[in-house]
Amino acid sequence: MVTFYTAIGICKLSKHKIPTIIVQEEEYGLGAQEFLIWSILAFRILTYKELRDAFYEKERELHILGEAEFDDYLNRLLHRGLAASGSSEVGIDALYLLLEGLQPKLVPRSPVTDFFCFLQLWILKKVPFRMAASSFYTERLSHREKKMLSLLRSRACSINELITATASAEDRQNCPDTPFFFANRDPVLIVISNLYLKQFLTFHP
Repeated sequence: MVTFYTAIGICKLSKHKIPTIIVQEEEYGLGAQEFLIWSILAFRILTYKELRDAFYEKERELHILGEAEFDDYLNRLLHRGLAASGSSEVGIDALYLLLEGLQPKLVPRSPVTDFFCFLQLWILKKVPFRMAASSFYTERLSHREKKMLSLLRSRACSINELITATASAEDRQNCPDTPFFFANRDPVLIVISNLYLKQFLTFHP
């Protein structure tokens, strides 16, 4: 059995400079361990073991040992809808079950915002110049990734709606309510996952 996890929502600083997760315009405060798990999952898709190992490594590194177990913190995030999971015997099916009910949203980007974030990292937080600059390096996008971003700019779509919108007429006619079986399902999942890993998208319910 393969299980994948990822983060839901986007992180912003509250007016009190406290990290807050925003999901559908609702704000959620997190404890240290919960925020640690969420931040590990942000812009990543991980298995249970990968997530658990990264959590304990960071917990020791940051000296924020908690009283509860890892599963307790993870289950709180899942219960509150701040993380999502999908399980199947086949990896690509687990990825579909992770993403099927989610809506990808574009991450707001501008050269001015990136520049000031770079200055904050380099000058205020003393991050080395090259490391700070690399944080804002944008990878080249494939033709399919560019087309997907263009589609998402034109309208809000869930993953299933994206699969359906880009499916063949034959698939839409033969099994209109079951994108799981569409021939274009896997390519769409891979494109969306790549855009998420490259930090062009966040996921929302």
